[in-house]
Amino acid sequence: MMTKATQQKVSILEAAYEWQIRLADPEIDDRAVEAFNYWLASSPSHRDAFERAGGVVSALGELKPGDIDQRHIKETLTERRVRWLDQISNLIDKVRSKWVGLGAALSGTAVAAIVIVMFLPSTTPEPGATIVSQHASGLGETTSVKLSDGTTMDLGARTAVTVHMQPNKREVQLDSGAAMFNVRSDPDRPFLVTTGDVVVKVVGTTFDVRMNGGVARVSVAEGNVEVRNPIVIAGRQTGGFYRTALKEGQEVHVTNDQVSDVLEIDPNSVGTWRTSRLEYRRAPLSEVVADANRYSAQTILVTDPKGELAGVTVSASFDGQRVERMLQMLPKILPVIVDTSDQQNILIKPLPEKAGE
Repeated sequence: MMTKATQQKVSILEAAYEWQIRLADPEIDDRAVEAFNYWLASSPSHRDAFERAGGVVSALGELKPGDIDQRHIKETLTERRVRWLDQISNLIDKVRSKWVGLGAALSGTAVAAIVIVMFLPSTTPEPGATIVSQHASGLGETTSVKLSDGTTMDLGARTAVTVHMQPNKREVQLDSGAAMFNVRSDPDRPFLVTTGDVVVKVVGTTFDVRMNGGVARVSVAEGNVEVRNPIVIAGRQTGGFYRTALKEGQEVHVTNDQVSDVLEIDPNSVGTWRTSRLEYRRAPLSEVVADANRYSAQTILVTDPKGELAGVTVSASFDGQRVERMLQMLPKILPVIVDTSDQQNILIKPLPEKAGE
């Protein structure tokens, strides 16, 4: 349930967005403009909310078909308060011609859905005292940590995390690498794992999160998690999130703010990296190489000036402690050569073009 203060913020944001719509209406009269000026001047919070609304309207104006996954929007809305959806939808339909980029790409209801997701503030209480701890592992090393709440956390090679323990939530920041969690259930303190723009939310479960080569991958061994990634319109983060529910034996990955379909996996395969076994199913080459670098004393680089390897994917498994075997395998399954002539760096290059091509 929202607090009185939060309800007031929601009311102001709704009013700000409605004013953006009304002011775009060519039929608006002087009395309405006067009312708007009075509303705007009556509180600094009104002006701030109106500017935020203007940013959303501007972003929506640049929206193109395919920029928004309406399926995820609808799923998100089931968890949101939508009492004003019909009203906003009607207003949007009335002034649609003002938003050139929208065209017929989305219905007024879908756009209003986006706005609701963007504008409803979090109902999470303000945090109290925070206990911060940092944990890291070295090259080719895995380590296990027991947190103060009873949660256990296994870190893969070259992984660093920062843990924030607060009275109302528990949060782990994973910059890169891999971490597997066995979360101690506490309904009053959700457990969040943040990596890049992706947030994984649980109460109690066993799952792992990996961030390598710009790919965030979440796999569930037991229980349920919610994966959130930001809604981006015309290159701008909106503050809203897509939400994907995962259960035991499911995995999802997020690349460049795009979430994959949910993949079915063997729950027993989750966290195999704890024994240095690295497994991939249609993973980008960049992710595989970033993973290998957490075990390799030499830096492995993909040199791809023409972008020929950008879309190459790998389905394989290998021992992280034997990266050289993985490098020997790559030319057998991919159109690449592996150059080990440099003592500092190992270069993965596209196959040279044949004469006459």
